[in-house]
Amino acid sequence: MAGFKLKKTALLSTWDKEKLETLANALLKKGYSILATGGTANYLEKYGLPITRLESITGFKELLNGRVKTLHPKVFSGILAPSEESLTEDEKETIPLIDIVACNLYPYWDYRENSGKEIATDFIDIGGSALIRAAAKNFKRVSILVDPDDYDEFIENLETDSISIEYRLSLAAKAFQYVSWYDSIIASDFIKKSGLRENDKLSIPGILESKLRYGENPHQKGWYYLHPGKNSFFKQLHGKQVSYNNLLDFTQGLRLINQFDKPACAIMKHTNPCGFAVADDIETAFNWAFATDQLSAYGSIMVFSHPITYSLAEKLHAMFVDGILAPRFEREAFELLAKKKKIMLCEISYPFNLPDYEVSTVPNGFIIQEADKYELKLEDIEIVSERKPTEEELKDLFFAWKICKVVKSNAAVVAKGTRAYGIAGGATSRIDAVRQACLKAGDRCQGAVLASDAFFPFRDSVDHAASRGITAIMAPKGSIRDPESIQAANEHGIALIFSRIRGFKH
Repeated sequence: MAGFKLKKTALLSTWDKEKLETLANALLKKGYSILATGGTANYLEKYGLPITRLESITGFKELLNGRVKTLHPKVFSGILAPSEESLTEDEKETIPLIDIVACNLYPYWDYRENSGKEIATDFIDIGGSALIRAAAKNFKRVSILVDPDDYDEFIENLETDSISIEYRLSLAAKAFQYVSWYDSIIASDFIKKSGLRENDKLSIPGILESKLRYGENPHQKGWYYLHPGKNSFFKQLHGKQVSYNNLLDFTQGLRLINQFDKPACAIMKHTNPCGFAVADDIETAFNWAFATDQLSAYGSIMVFSHPITYSLAEKLHAMFVDGILAPRFEREAFELLAKKKKIMLCEISYPFNLPDYEVSTVPNGFIIQEADKYELKLEDIEIVSERKPTEEELKDLFFAWKICKVVKSNAAVVAKGTRAYGIAGGATSRIDAVRQACLKAGDRCQGAVLASDAFFPFRDSVDHAASRGITAIMAPKGSIRDPESIQAANEHGIALIFSRIRGFKH
């Protein structure tokens, strides 16, 4: 097929065929010739559309079972040519000047998930990425479409001859973002598979799941992104749209309850648990968690490990709860709670993975760390006091520590059995955290234990805990005044355990 001079040409090579026939019809109506690769051509020919197969231009059929089909000088010359005048007369006869490229890539992440393989090399797109980059580079002349959701707007502009250079630049920006996002998914898998722990360049792929009600405050915007191939970890059934803060509370609540096999309830306030308990049934777990700090539970997010029963819903309906996240709501329980228009009722969507990494922004960049998934073991602790903890006290201390590690620093937790009695987070001094936790616990300090997320810089924390009736304490070691804390414990006859693990959470 010779004689391309003056013909308007579009190249279509898409994995996602959504709205593709609509785009093709609009292009034909405007007088474009359409070039298409094998699968795309087969799809469009089913609609009876006149399509020119790319192989008639390149002179070769797809090679290596489709691995090589668009990588050809004529194709890329047609895309990258600055203008028709940049082609020689002979080139104009054999090279189609391509004005529009519609291309999207193999869904690598889907095949990775479905195949059970971390690296699905057969679905790493090469030619498509090159087409997109070439078209985006030459945006001054070429329009690049990578998202079927953009077709309608593009068709409107096409029909009114209003495809401006500014519009093509916005399409090119989206295209480069799409290709870099796609490559970052593959890079992440290669890094994970190779065991590479550190690298000097980092990309974090994400897909916009939804806009949030707002960010930390109503004047801030917020967005929820998912890792490619993953679904949302919750499904909203009722109530106002979730916000940035709600998702943080959901996540922290899940971090807490996921450490336990039995029914658990976490009552979250500003990413801190203000109540927590584990019991033989979910209603008892709620009762105990709510008793931790009834005042702070007002307007909280509650996260449950087991389904919401009707009798539990009756208690929740009688109080002000901002939102509830649970595996399931019994039908009558849901109907009762849904009588409140604004309460957020959300179901946990399984399976989900708690974050492996945590990211925070800093000036001119961001910082990243591994998530704290460490589970404290017996070999991590050292009993340093003269009095040894009882078996029950030791078990209580490990329970308190699991709560403490998800509380903002400085943190202290008073607990007994599988109930939190007092939780203090975000204090600016260690003694303030201990005092606040004991204050929340009140008379329940008697015979309870206390866990601290970091070492005691002075003995005053031990002294205060002992004065309130605390019988055993766990805290990381590391202070130059550790001997003074040990001496205080011995003076008061309480058990003091040092851990080699710190539980800071900023």
